[in-house]
Amino acid sequence: MHRAERRLRAGQPGQRPRPSLGLYSPTASAKGITADLAWYENLTDVSAGCRPTSNYDGLVTDWQNAAGNQVRTEMMQAYAADQARTWGQV
Repeated sequence: MHRAERRLRAGQPGQRPRPSLGLYSPTASAKGITADLAWYENLTDVSAGCRPTSNYDGLVTDWQNAAGNQVRTEMMQAYAADQARTWGQV
Protein backbone atom coordinates (compact mmCIF):
# COMPACT_ATOMS: atom_id res chain seq x y z
CA MET A 1 0.00 0.00 0.00
CA HIS A 2 1.36 3.41 -0.94
CA ARG A 3 1.94 6.00 1.74
CA ALA A 4 -0.63 8.30 0.08
CA GLU A 5 -3.26 5.55 0.17
CA ARG A 6 -2.57 4.94 3.87
CA ARG A 7 -3.07 8.65 4.54
CA LEU A 8 -6.35 8.68 2.58
CA ARG A 9 -7.61 5.60 4.41
CA ALA A 10 -6.72 7.14 7.75
CA GLY A 11 -8.60 10.35 6.91
CA GLN A 12 -7.87 13.84 8.10
CA PRO A 13 -7.85 14.92 11.74
CA GLY A 14 -11.43 14.87 12.99
CA GLN A 15 -12.61 12.53 10.21
CA ARG A 16 -13.45 8.88 10.45
CA PRO A 17 -11.10 6.49 8.63
CA ARG A 18 -12.17 5.20 5.20
CA PRO A 19 -11.24 1.52 5.25
CA SER A 20 -13.13 0.81 2.02
CA LEU A 21 -10.90 3.13 -0.02
CA GLY A 22 -9.17 1.14 -2.71
CA LEU A 23 -11.40 -1.92 -2.37
CA TYR A 24 -13.48 -3.26 -5.26
CA SER A 25 -17.05 -4.56 -5.51
CA PRO A 26 -18.17 -6.00 -8.87
CA THR A 27 -21.80 -5.32 -7.97
CA ALA A 28 -21.08 -1.68 -7.13
CA SER A 29 -19.45 -1.30 -10.53
CA ALA A 30 -22.28 -3.04 -12.38
CA LYS A 31 -25.39 -1.94 -10.46
CA GLY A 32 -24.32 0.70 -7.97
CA ILE A 33 -24.97 3.79 -10.06
CA THR A 34 -28.45 2.64 -11.06
CA ALA A 35 -29.38 1.73 -7.48
CA ASP A 36 -27.96 4.99 -6.12
CA LEU A 37 -29.74 7.07 -8.76
CA ALA A 38 -33.10 5.49 -7.90
CA TRP A 39 -32.37 5.99 -4.19
CA TYR A 40 -31.55 9.69 -4.56
CA GLU A 41 -34.47 10.40 -6.88
CA ASN A 42 -36.94 8.78 -4.50
CA LEU A 43 -35.34 10.33 -1.42
CA THR A 44 -35.63 13.73 -3.09
CA ASP A 45 -39.34 13.07 -3.63
CA VAL A 46 -39.76 12.25 0.07
CA SER A 47 -37.75 15.33 1.11
CA ALA A 48 -39.76 17.57 -1.22
CA GLY A 49 -43.04 16.24 0.13
CA CYS A 50 -44.01 14.52 -3.14
CA ARG A 51 -44.04 11.17 -1.36
CA PRO A 52 -44.97 10.42 2.26
CA THR A 53 -42.18 9.90 4.78
CA SER A 54 -43.66 6.48 5.47
CA ASN A 55 -42.16 5.41 2.12
CA TYR A 56 -38.62 5.82 3.51
CA ASP A 57 -38.29 2.27 4.89
CA GLY A 58 -39.43 0.89 1.54
CA LEU A 59 -36.83 3.00 -0.26
CA VAL A 60 -34.08 1.60 1.95
CA THR A 61 -35.30 -1.95 1.30
CA ASP A 62 -35.45 -1.28 -2.46
CA TRP A 63 -31.87 0.02 -2.47
CA GLN A 64 -30.65 -2.91 -0.38
CA ASN A 65 -32.31 -5.40 -2.73
CA ALA A 66 -31.12 -3.60 -5.87
CA ALA A 67 -27.44 -3.63 -4.90
CA GLY A 68 -26.78 -2.58 -1.32
CA ASN A 69 -26.71 -5.96 0.41
CA GLN A 70 -24.50 -7.55 -2.24
CA VAL A 71 -22.13 -4.56 -2.29
CA ARG A 72 -21.84 -4.71 1.50
CA THR A 73 -21.03 -8.44 1.37
CA GLU A 74 -18.41 -7.96 -1.35
CA MET A 75 -16.81 -5.02 0.44
CA MET A 76 -16.67 -6.96 3.71
CA GLN A 77 -14.94 -9.84 1.90
CA ALA A 78 -12.52 -7.46 0.17
CA TYR A 79 -11.79 -5.73 3.48
CA ALA A 80 -11.09 -9.06 5.22
CA ALA A 81 -8.74 -10.09 2.40
CA ASP A 82 -7.02 -6.69 2.54
CA GLN A 83 -6.55 -6.96 6.31
CA ALA A 84 -5.15 -10.47 5.95
CA ARG A 85 -2.65 -9.22 3.37
CA THR A 86 -1.78 -6.18 5.46
CA TRP A 87 -1.14 -8.21 8.58
CA GLY A 88 0.58 -11.12 6.79
CA GLN A 89 -2.13 -13.74 7.31
CA VAL A 90 -2.27 -14.84 3.66
